[in-house]
Amino acid sequence: METLVSSLAADEEHENQRVGRPTILVVGGDSAIGSHLFHEARARGLAVHRTSRRDPLLGSTWRLQLGEDSSTSELLRAVQGHSVTDAVIALGETSIVSCAKEPIATRLINVTATQHLVETLVDIGVNVIVLSSSAVFSGHAQYPTEESACDPATEYGRQKVELEDATLALEGTRILRLTKVLSPSIGRWSQWIQGIQKGEKVQAFGNVKVSPLRMPVAVGAILKQIELSFGRIVHVSPPDEVTYAGAVCLMAQEMELPVNLEALHVHRDVNRGILPDRWTALGTVYRNPSLQIESSESAMRIFTRQVVG
Repeated sequence: METLVSSLAADEEHENQRVGRPTILVVGGDSAIGSHLFHEARARGLAVHRTSRRDPLLGSTWRLQLGEDSSTSELLRAVQGHSVTDAVIALGETSIVSCAKEPIATRLINVTATQHLVETLVDIGVNVIVLSSSAVFSGHAQYPTEESACDPATEYGRQKVELEDATLALEGTRILRLTKVLSPSIGRWSQWIQGIQKGEKVQAFGNVKVSPLRMPVAVGAILKQIELSFGRIVHVSPPDEVTYAGAVCLMAQEMELPVNLEALHVHRDVNRGILPDRWTALGTVYRNPSLQIESSESAMRIFTRQVVG
């Protein structure tokens, strides 16, 4: 009898914990970060759904064509029907080049349509986290904190600032600013690794810096923000930075291979997002050891090992 009582008590405690857990919607489940976030949340046993521009193949995937009223209305019905508590906005046009070339068209996506979606989600009681970028800062000042004034140098950065301002005007919203997120499918990282392995010449900027975040670290920080809510604006960044050429050298060292590196010295080109000699690491006000943010060197070395296998 005592064993049965203990078991019932344990089940009751487990049920109470489960009831208090969030039900998450990843808006932009087709994106690199959104896809990884969705799968990591599922791996942790969380209730999670995602949106896709394609016709859904799974019951946990809902179609969303951003800016289309009928699509948004259908999504909201699904959100309410599944008692979604938290949404992460992980979609938009992230190409600095595209935003510079087509500012009006990209602003409709990154600001107007996304802002409307955030407003409608907040109206039905969903807590919303909007993923933003270190591009809201020019890089002239070292270690900008969550309290620093934004001073974007690119059209993409300006669009992010406008979306942030509109988002923070609403209750139940938060901003998570990320630095460069490493992924084999994003950027030239995997190409550089292959070039090193083949002994080919590798070209990388020697006067442009980056503060790399591994995808699992970025995704973990997002889930921690849902769980703990560190503040309305949170920076997720390594404590330091490295040049792209320096990152290539770190990858070669990790593979214990020589590298035929040509370090390029480039001039400022805002339309291509090339901003030499600027600071890229973000300062952090709401520090929390559970985020486990690695140094830039550690991020590059671990990433290299994961890609090489």
